[in-house]
Amino acid sequence: MKFTRRGFTRTSIFGILGAAMSESVLASIRKPLKIEKIETFPVLYPTVMRFKFFEGPRGTGRPAVLIKITADDGTIGWGQSVPIAKWSDETLETATVALREYFVPALLGRDPTDLAGAHAALSAAIAPGFSTGMPITRAGLDLALHDLIGRRAGKSLSQLWGLPTLDVLTLSWTVNVQQLDDVEAVMQAGSERGYRHFNIKVGPDPAFDTELAR
Repeated sequence: MKFTRRGFTRTSIFGILGAAMSESVLASIRKPLKIEKIETFPVLYPTVMRFKFFEGPRGTGRPAVLIKITADDGTIGWGQSVPIAKWSDETLETATVALREYFVPALLGRDPTDLAGAHAALSAAIAPGFSTGMPITRAGLDLALHDLIGRRAGKSLSQLWGLPTLDVLTLSWTVNVQQLDDVEAVMQAGSERGYRHFNIKVGPDPAFDTELAR
C-alpha cells in the first residue's frame, strides 16, 4: 500500500483525534436532538396550613404548571412554573394559555440543548415588555430544558456547571398566621416536625408584619 504525505498526515490526525476525543465532543457532532413533545399539567398543591398568597378564586392551594419536555431520543426533562397572582401579574390561567398557544409551538422541533436559541424563540413568541415576557411561565420551560440536558449527560446541574453538591438541604417552616396569638402554636408545629429555621411572608399589612417579625 502506498501512502502519500497528505494521506499519511490525514490518517495520523484522525487517529489521534479518535483516541483523544471526549464524549462531549462526540455528542456535539452527532445528529442534533429535537423536542418532540411538550406536556403541561396545571395543578393546585394542597397546603398543610393557611398560606395567604395561595388563597384565590380557585380556593386554597399552591398553583403550579408542571412541564414535561420529551426529546426525539426519549430523554425527558421536568420543570415547574409557579404563577401566583398575589405577588406577580401571572396566574395559573395565563401561564397555561401562554404555554399552550405561544411557548410550546415555539419550541417544538428545536434542539433542547440550544438554550440561547430556545430563549430567543420564546422572546419572539411573546415579546419582552419592561422585562422578560411571562418570566415565571418561561422559567418552567428553562428548568425542563436544563433537566433534560442533565439527564442526557447523566449528571446533576451542579456537576454540569462544575459546582459543589450538598449532601443535606436545610428547609425552613413558614409562619403564616391571621393573628399574633397563633404564632407560638405554628412554630411549635414546625418544631415538632424537625424544623429549626422559620420564615415569614410579608405584605399586605406592614403593621401586622412588623409585629410578627418582632
